[in-house]
Amino acid sequence: MYSLTNELAYLIGTYLSDGWVGIYTKNGQGNYEFQLQVTDKDFIDEVTRCIEVITNRKPSIWREKQPREGFKQMWSVVVYDKRFVTYLIESTEKKSKIPEDLFLADKEIKKAFLAGFLDGDGWVQVAKRGGQIQIGMVSTSEWIDDIARIAQSIGVKIGKRQVSQPTKTYLVTGKKLVISYLLQTKSFIQSGCYFKIQRKQNRLRDYNFAPYKHTEEIKEKIRQSKLGDKNSSKRFEVRLKIGLTQRLKNIGL
Repeated sequence: MYSLTNELAYLIGTYLSDGWVGIYTKNGQGNYEFQLQVTDKDFIDEVTRCIEVITNRKPSIWREKQPREGFKQMWSVVVYDKRFVTYLIESTEKKSKIPEDLFLADKEIKKAFLAGFLDGDGWVQVAKRGGQIQIGMVSTSEWIDDIARIAQSIGVKIGKRQVSQPTKTYLVTGKKLVISYLLQTKSFIQSGCYFKIQRKQNRLRDYNFAPYKHTEEIKEKIRQSKLGDKNSSKRFEVRLKIGLTQRLKNIGL
């Protein structure tokens, strides 16, 4: 039905994480709807771009007027397209599996798929112990194991599979177990993987400052570089990267 492209792979990943589809009748006509609602506007922008490439339709975008108490303001994108929605439903068997074509796809398409999924259900954070930059992904679906295998196939080293009980603070409600994986940050970057959400991608830049441990001195330098103007920040990054390169050589990496 579709040729697998970077844009389509990204949308499949998005659909499997935060995306939603629905088929319903309104005014006697069938409606095939794809929707995404998230807090990151650049996530919405990338999904919109990909939808336009795949469907040749211009999606509707809007911002929530009044966020719920205790929640961030949300952005939404919606498109109505029978062919596109039908493809997502059939290729994933209603979100029950990863499309077969992705396992045989080239590296760039696999990276685009991972970006779509991780923009939704992935994270980048500083670990509480050791200060290391960590990348992880989470789902309540068993097919996350297949996503881990896809990541491994392009050179990303995967940590131990973790299974836990859902909590009241977790966004996915129900009784399904929560499955998560850590992705080794160094191999993630070296494999050319990425996020389209800038706040997540920026944290990978912080890893380039201090790949193994964030000392207080380095944390302060990172903070100062973000506060400074672009030119001084770039000069600082060059100096710090040179210093860290020498540091890595000294420890044999």
